Amino acid sequence: MQNFYFKSCSRISLLLVIFFFSTTKFNAQSSNAALNKISLTFNGQLGLREIKMHQGDQFSWSLSDTNQNVIITGNQSTLTNYLFSTPGKYILQVTALPSIGHSECNHGGDSGMFEVSVSASKVLFDINQLTFLSTLNAANLIQGVDFTIPIQVSVFNSQSLNTSLFKVRLQGVDCAVQASILNSQIIQASGIYELKVRLQGQARSQTYIMIDIVDHLGNISTYYHPTEL
Repeated sequence: MQNFYFKSCSRISLLLVIFFFSTTKFNAQSSNAALNKISLTFNGQLGLREIKMHQGDQFSWSLSDTNQNVIITGNQSTLTNYLFSTPGKYILQVTALPSIGHSECNHGGDSGMFEVSVSASKVLFDINQLTFLSTLNAANLIQGVDFTIPIQVSVFNSQSLNTSLFKVRLQGVDCAVQASILNSQIIQASGIYELKVRLQGQARSQTYIMIDIVDHLGNISTYYHPTEL
């Protein structure tokens, strides 16, 4: 009987240990899953939508570095006016506060944790100045059609931007066209540069196309060609 008692206790203890570690692992996974990721460029600002809040929601917030040192705290108005002036990674904690007149139809936002990545460079594609070096049509695409587009680049403290990280894609019905950047370069100074791209492949005539130009952060600028191929 005594041996049975000790065996039972040992088994219960083992089950409790397994439950404890399983629960700890689950909570850690849940915590990581709850950490939303936001990408900004330096001197960028956050909008309410990015932190899942709405106009009129009441909340407080704190911003910490990756070593958990608190940099600044505030309320709604101070967050939307805050400039992320220095590149790096930050942890933003948003705490929803009870609002007056809370109802089922008009509820406030939820508290949350966010990882904010601030890039050391930002790019603006001047879509209105996109220029084709030959006529864009289905026949010419077989041999290849080149275009240029001005890009306005801002870099933080002469840090570098590699334009090979950009992506270009053409979309249209029955189109199988590849886009290649012809003048990839590493930019280390703010200014206006030119991106040269070649489109080549098969496309159906009398169809409309659009061209997506994607920067190093995944931001998309879209050119809509005004005429049929």
